[in-house]
Amino acid sequence: MSSVNFAIPERPELTFIANSWAQAQLGFTLEGVFRQHMIVKGSNRDTTGFAMLDSEWPACKAALERWLDPANFDADGRQKSLLSAASR
Repeated sequence: MSSVNFAIPERPELTFIANSWAQAQLGFTLEGVFRQHMIVKGSNRDTTGFAMLDSEWPACKAALERWLDPANFDADGRQKSLLSAASR
């Protein structure tokens, strides 16, 4: 497999949050917007697509492993560092 792709159906209240999270936190790249991709409750909805190349995966995997490491959790099970910090 040479890339991983995913799409987020656009909802005005979630679009910015989901797009920012996918790009900044996980290292995905915006591939494009499928305009009027679907109709939901009589309204057109866009879908935003993201991708990550296989060559980009090792760095992402290492960041996820650092973020999910048991040492990154306090005694109450809360994470000490954000994923964005692990990605640096």
